[in-house]
Amino acid sequence: MLGFCWFLFLLKKIQTWGVEYASKRICAFEGSTVEISCTYTYPPWISYKKTVVQREFWFTKWKDNKRLDLREDPDYAGRVTSHCSEQNCLLRIWGLKRSDSAEFKFRFETNQPDGGFSGNPGVFLTVTDPPETSSVSVSPSAEVLEGSSVTLTCSSDANPAANYTWFKDNRTLLSEDKVHFSSIRSEHSGNYSCKSENKHGQSSSTPLFLDVQYPPRIPSVSVFGKISKGSSVTLTCSSDANPAANFSWYKKDEDSPKASGPNWTISDFRTEHSGFYYCEAENRRGRLNSKLKSRWGRCEFVDLLVLQLNTSPDINSPSAETEAAEEQLELHYSSIHLSENQEECLYSNIRRNPKPRQRPEDNSVE
Repeated sequence: MLGFCWFLFLLKKIQTWGVEYASKRICAFEGSTVEISCTYTYPPWISYKKTVVQREFWFTKWKDNKRLDLREDPDYAGRVTSHCSEQNCLLRIWGLKRSDSAEFKFRFETNQPDGGFSGNPGVFLTVTDPPETSSVSVSPSAEVLEGSSVTLTCSSDANPAANYTWFKDNRTLLSEDKVHFSSIRSEHSGNYSCKSENKHGQSSSTPLFLDVQYPPRIPSVSVFGKISKGSSVTLTCSSDANPAANFSWYKKDEDSPKASGPNWTISDFRTEHSGFYYCEAENRRGRLNSKLKSRWGRCEFVDLLVLQLNTSPDINSPSAETEAAEEQLELHYSSIHLSENQEECLYSNIRRNPKPRQRPEDNSVE
């Protein structure tokens, strides 16, 4: 009795239409080769008619209301083979693409009426890949101006989607796919790079230098050299600017510049050089000069004043009428500056005292 039941079980199984896949889900890397296999069964006889398999094929889509043989699908041209032997079939696909991710089904057709069978559900193939080379883009793509809105975007082709990390000057900045500056500042300049990563790998972008341009800040003026008649005096102007500023020197109430460049040297200082001097810094983003005064800024200019004084002869001196008047030189140096937390300019003056005059009768110092 047990043997007869076993015979009926085998007979039923042999006569069953079916497709059995070796795997239900397959993951493969882009560019690699994948193999999908199955076995199929069918009843050898139906109504005294022997079953003959006439066609075996794999498909993922339909065309003209018919299942499209994968070997005839132009999307797989030159990349697919299928081989069947003794009801075992093997599909091989190489050069996998992201677009190959799909459900693959096997079907066989026989000479029996309605004698075709497809294995449902099929095999789900997922083509994955580590992130390709990450790239950084800037929007807007024109030159970056201080105060403007700027967005940096990191992108990478990856499946599954990548997670992103931003770096500035090799220091971690944030974990987003974008970095947005609503009003970018000069201190935001630097080298920016991003890393994209998923469970299959990671890639890093080439660093992008973000160059934030801005007009000159209020210039700072300094004086070098001993200020005396006939000496060499150098005025130096500096200003933070991007791109670098060009400098011009002016004398107060004169329209034409006296000199150009950050340094101006007066090699033979004379009385006519006395006056107020200021410098102007300029780049293609704007211009500013050192004589401007701002509540939040600084104002600086240099006052170089040379006075030549003639002393009057002492009427009590016997030689007063014949002694030439002794020339005395009096020098002033003034700098004016306003610090960021002051509203008015601060003045500082240095005066070199005149040479002491001696009285002929007692040689005492006045």
